[in-house]
Amino acid sequence: TERRKLFSALECVTFRDGEYVIREGEKGTTFYIIKSGSASVKKSTDAVPSGEKLQIATLTNGNFFGEMSLLRDEPRQADVIANGALECLSLNQAKFVELLGPLQDILNREAEERKVALKRADLIPMEDLEILRTLGSGTFGRVKLVRHRATGTPYAMKVLSKANVVAYKQQKNVVEDRTYTLCGTPEYLAPELVLGKGHNKGVDYWALGVLIYELIVGHSPFSGSNQSDQMQICRNIVKEKVQYPTTMSDACKDIISKLLERDVTKRLGLTHGGASATRSHAWFKGLDWDKMYKKTETAPYKPRLANALDTSKFDFVADGSDTDMPYTDDGSDWDKDF
Repeated sequence: TERRKLFSALECVTFRDGEYVIREGEKGTTFYIIKSGSASVKKSTDAVPSGEKLQIATLTNGNFFGEMSLLRDEPRQADVIANGALECLSLNQAKFVELLGPLQDILNREAEERKVALKRADLIPMEDLEILRTLGSGTFGRVKLVRHRATGTPYAMKVLSKANVVAYKQQKNVVEDRTYTLCGTPEYLAPELVLGKGHNKGVDYWALGVLIYELIVGHSPFSGSNQSDQMQICRNIVKEKVQYPTTMSDACKDIISKLLERDVTKRLGLTHGGASATRSHAWFKGLDWDKMYKKTETAPYKPRLANALDTSKFDFVADGSDTDMPYTDDGSDWDKDF
């Protein structure tokens, strides 16, 4: 039978502690099933510097790997390294293709197990997380760097203050579609949004102008002296003149000023040429938009990090208790599923 053919075709191979079974980027020629022992799965990531890799999973008895390279004829997507003595059953590419039928049951079962594992990973209890430091703060709460105690996996965890959510009447927005929520800083809102007027895609071009300014200067053009004063920020958006540092290039000033045009009919992106006029602006000179679209453009600056938990590139944010103001339940049960 096909199953007998499969079992007879499997060859037993062993690996020593620390030995690579497969390497990321190599051409795949073999499919593996772990018979005994365990192995670490490590993958390159922008979060750690060149030469270091992040562990993303641990494989044990019955788990298999290497099938995607054979099915799709693509390079290995990660390293698999033996944790102690490791024994695997292997199948070369020719046999794998020949016996794909009886293998399909195994592949399908493993796919379901991986889905369950991913779903389970989404339900991490708070007590399993170690809070390391605050990465940033906003109107409604903070973003904290946390580490899963069991796996060491880092996460950015957003912590919302219930009291602030209720105070700003954002309960419905938190629960509903994320694209609608305003639970964040209002500094990116266009004037027409602040004033409650009708709006179109011009609000996105305005937000782009705010983003470029903040990336260059380090803060938004409308934050003012008190970033927690939301009403003042909104007043600044509607009427405050944008201040440009003397070190900013003329091209940068020009694109920001044209994107932060309060008259939406004159805003860059909505005038003659539309999006093309924005892409062809002098500030974007040298940028290959085709590569950007394909996500192959090389970043002009890529910070080097010691490891996935290195926060040296973040500004210091005091670990205050501004998210812990007293909360009074409004009776709407808006947070019942949290």
